Amino acid sequence: MDLFDTVGTLVAVAHRGGLMIDGRLPKAERALVADAGATIIGGLLFGFSRKAATEFSFFLAVPTLVAAGAWDAWSNRELFAADYLGIIGVGLVTSFVSAFLCIRWLLRFVVSHDFTIFAWYRILFGALVLITAWTGLVDWTAG
Repeated sequence: MDLFDTVGTLVAVAHRGGLMIDGRLPKAERALVADAGATIIGGLLFGFSRKAATEFSFFLAVPTLVAAGAWDAWSNRELFAADYLGIIGVGLVTSFVSAFLCIRWLLRFVVSHDFTIFAWYRILFGALVLITAWTGLVDWTAG
């Protein structure tokens, strides 16, 4: 399957479904987080090791993130100037190195630990969001 066919299909479906606002998916990061969790859990259910399921999730995410970055850069190309190339390069290298180190740490963690701590974190944070939304302490609506 070609990456651009896949991204093009996702963009077309999102556009047709009315999910895009001004050419953007406003809540895409939430979908990607849920997607990563579902991919890992699905891999575990099919007998993958924790490490293999996590690696698979990252391998699926890479083309999506690269395509999203390229799409965003292309959509905002009028904002770029030659003066910014150095700082953009530093940002790209820094983000690559930090992402590499974080993923390497997470894969090592996953080999020797299970996902219990992540499950409890998600449950507790979800409860916190619900409680603060219910009490009116925090307005969680977008915009």
